[in-house]
Amino acid sequence: MRFFTIIFIICSAFALCAKDVSIVSNGKSDYTIIVDKNASEVDKFAARELQSFIEKMTKVKLPVAESASGKKIVIGPAANIHQDENIVDVKDGNITLYGGGIHGNLFAVYELLENHFGIIFFNAYGECHIPAVENLAVKEGKTTVRYAFPKRGMMNFFYHDHTESSLYMYRNRCNILLNSFKHPRNPGKEKGIVCYEEDFLQAHSFSRLIPPGVKNRNSYIQNAALDFVK
Repeated sequence: MRFFTIIFIICSAFALCAKDVSIVSNGKSDYTIIVDKNASEVDKFAARELQSFIEKMTKVKLPVAESASGKKIVIGPAANIHQDENIVDVKDGNITLYGGGIHGNLFAVYELLENHFGIIFFNAYGECHIPAVENLAVKEGKTTVRYAFPKRGMMNFFYHDHTESSLYMYRNRCNILLNSFKHPRNPGKEKGIVCYEEDFLQAHSFSRLIPPGVKNRNSYIQNAALDFVK
């Protein structure tokens, strides 16, 4: 017990010593959001999301560019790490947001917005809690997030605005879209959201998660899950 107490005190000391990196101060910022010219549509959308939410918080619109000589918030490139795992790395005054797979960089942006800046995405109608601040800062350090479940999704077929509900799925780091009325691979394409997971699981697809065990019945797919229960 004493050992764990000492470790906790040491970790707490490091956290308290972490330096604040100021992004916006008194209505001004030296930062540019950097996204590569060859970046995917998802990464370009990530840059727009970051720019938009910082402006809503601070009334300061950070420029988005392919390069900059000053302070930077860099999105990507995608890392060779676990799919959707993402990292917020604040070092030497710069911020790097990156992750694994198609959506890793975008999810890193949302981790920064939600768990560092305090934004909350309430629902699929686009309602959010966005703190209004004059000074926006983030602690120096490196945060790595890896989700417990490789497939994550929510039902959204009952929302009229499927584009808005698709945004909600992304902002909550879902990677499958359970939507009966729209093709799941291109939700909200008009807003630059593309390439959801191709593994599309509907509500009645339990047997796709459990290997089928019976092949001599007429209703092969339906009975697979029942065999598992037995």
